[in-house]
Amino acid sequence: MMLRLQFNNRVALSSCNRQLSIVAFVKAYDFSFNELVEQAESAVGLLQERRSALISAAVTGKIDVRDWQPSASASQQQFEALEA
Repeated sequence: MMLRLQFNNRVALSSCNRQLSIVAFVKAYDFSFNELVEQAESAVGLLQERRSALISAAVTGKIDVRDWQPSASASQQQFEALEA
């Protein structure tokens, strides 16, 4: 048994030059987006390394964190983040 579908819809197409310019535009934004993603991933990696180094320094006693107090604004920001 064969099923035959018939579509009577019309589709508007832009000229070939217009389509090519749209493709170039999208590719440029895609390249820019991918670049931003790579930069963000790199920044996350560096922040993770810094965090690990800071924790190691605190644990091994290379830095003294006994009298450390968070700033008032930092505490407020963390509290607001927890409420959200």
